[in-house]
Amino acid sequence: MQFEDDWIVQRFIRLGRRGEDEDIYEPWAGYDTGMSKDAALQALDECERQWPEHKFRAHRVRMHEKLASEAIARARASANNR
Repeated sequence: MQFEDDWIVQRFIRLGRRGEDEDIYEPWAGYDTGMSKDAALQALDECERQWPEHKFRAHRVRMHEKLASEAIARARASANNR
């Protein structure tokens, strides 16, 4: 595992509601694997050209999010192998 932040592309879902911290985005399939910032910006341009009806952003996956995501993936894999 690399000890640095990764970047992914996310699609806008909806504006945040009262009491929510921010607007809602979801990882965009095919662009949801961690990449460098430069690669994410290129992928963002690609997504905006290919799907102009959607709004996208390049999102930094911070180290603590990355560690949590990998721990969840390992737990799911372990549960599936039982």
